Amino acid sequence: MFDWMYLTNQSVYTILILVGLIVLMNILDVIFPNHFRKGFLPISTTRGERFFIVLLCSVSFWFLWFKFFNLPIAYSYIFVIPMDFIIMKWA
Repeated sequence: MFDWMYLTNQSVYTILILVGLIVLMNILDVIFPNHFRKGFLPISTTRGERFFIVLLCSVSFWFLWFKFFNLPIAYSYIFVIPMDFIIMKWA
């Protein structure tokens, strides 16, 4: 089905997960209306903005992981998942 795009299965799964998360964020926004909240970040953010910040932080962490550590990326989830939770919950 995706042969014309020259994507690997992992790329397709990643894209599908991201699209699913964006759809989930839209559903949550309809069910539970969004509001600005001030956490430990120096700006007031909505749920969608914190989600975008989580994506940027995770990708940045993974790039730094590839640069400085010669370990599989699966080990980075020990740091990334708690970081993402903290940002979504208290930022």
